[in-house]
Amino acid sequence: MTRSPQPTPPNAPQPTLRVAEIMQYFDVGGIESLVSRLAVQSRPYGVEMLVIAYLGDGPLRQQLNDAGVQTLLLPGAGGIQPQRIWQLRAALRRFGADVVHTHHLGPLLYGGLAARSLGVPIVHTEHSVEWAERPRLRLLAALASHGVTVTAVSEAVAQARQTHVPPPVQVVDNGVPVRERVPAMREAVRAELGLPLDAPVIGCVARLAAEKNHALLIAAFAQVLAARPDAHLLLIGDGPERARLEQQAAACGGNVHFLGLRQDVGRLLQAMDMMALASEREGQPLALLEGMGAALPVVATAVGGVPLLLRDGAGTLVPAGDMTAMAEGLLALVTRPELARSMGDTGQALVARKYSETAMLQHYLRIWRQAAQGAA
Repeated sequence: MTRSPQPTPPNAPQPTLRVAEIMQYFDVGGIESLVSRLAVQSRPYGVEMLVIAYLGDGPLRQQLNDAGVQTLLLPGAGGIQPQRIWQLRAALRRFGADVVHTHHLGPLLYGGLAARSLGVPIVHTEHSVEWAERPRLRLLAALASHGVTVTAVSEAVAQARQTHVPPPVQVVDNGVPVRERVPAMREAVRAELGLPLDAPVIGCVARLAAEKNHALLIAAFAQVLAARPDAHLLLIGDGPERARLEQQAAACGGNVHFLGLRQDVGRLLQAMDMMALASEREGQPLALLEGMGAALPVVATAVGGVPLLLRDGAGTLVPAGDMTAMAEGLLALVTRPELARSMGDTGQALVARKYSETAMLQHYLRIWRQAAQGAA
C-alpha cells in the first residue's frame, strides 16, 4: 500500500481531462455520493465527467444533470450481460474518455474490457471486498486488475484486497465537508420532523439492507427507550428490509422514524445528537464521516475502516452483532452529554485534519492525470 501526499490546488486552469465514472446504480448511497461529489467539484480543475450506471436509475441522475454533469443509464438487467461491454465501449468512444474510473468488481469487469479495447487507462476504487469470499470472483478480480491503477477507501479495504489480489493499492481516504452546528437550523429541522427540542435523537444513514443490521440497532434503541422514553431514532435511507424493520419498530411506538431517501442529509444531521451504525461489514462509511464532520459522536460496529476512524476518541466501537454493547454505547452518550460533546469535537477535528473533501479531490485529480499521461 502507498499513501501519497496530497497536492495543492493548481494556480492555473488545467487542460480538459475527460473522465468516465462507471458504477452500478444512480441510487443514493456511499459510492454514488462519492462519484457525485467528484463529478461536480472536479469541474473547476478542468475535468469533464460522464457518469454511467447500468443496473438501476435513481434520484442521483437528475441531481447530476441539474448540476451540468453528463449521465448515461445503460439498458439491460442483472446477471451476466456480455453486450454491456459493447454498450460501454460505444459510450466511452463517443465521450472521448481519457480515463475510466470504476467502482466495485462488476463495473471493473465490464468497464475494464471496454476501456482496454479503446486503449483507455483504468482507475479502479475498491469500497469493500465481499467478493473475496468467493474463489471465482477472486480470480476474476485478479485478471481484471492487471494494468489497472487500484485505490481503496481505507487501509482495511486495501489490506483485505491485497490478501487476494497482488497489484499495489493506493489509499484515498473518503472526504466530507465540515459542518458547524447551527442552533436555529436544529430547531427548524426538529420542528419539521415533529421532534422535541430537548429529546435525545440518534441518527443512522444507511441503506435498509441486511448487511447494515438495522434490526440490531432498533433492538438496541428499545433498550435506550426503557431508560429514556423521550428518545428518538431517525433512519435515513431505503431498501429491501424496510417493511420488516417497520414491523419491528412498531414496538417502539412512534419513536422510530423512517425518513426514506433524502437529498438533504446535511440538514438532517443538525437535528441529531449522535450517530449509530450497526453494519456487519463496511469499507469506510461516508455517512459516518459526514456525522463526524457535523460534530456528532458515534457508536458503531468495529468492522472495515471504522476502527481507524474512531481510534482517537470520536466515538465508541462495539463488536458486530452485539446488541447489548450497542445499547450501552448509546445510553452512555444519552446520559453523559459532556462525553458526547467531547467525542463530537474530536471527530470534527479529525475530519478537518485528515478527511476533508479537498484532500480527497486533489488525490483523485493527481491519480487521473497520472493515469492519462501514462497512456499518452
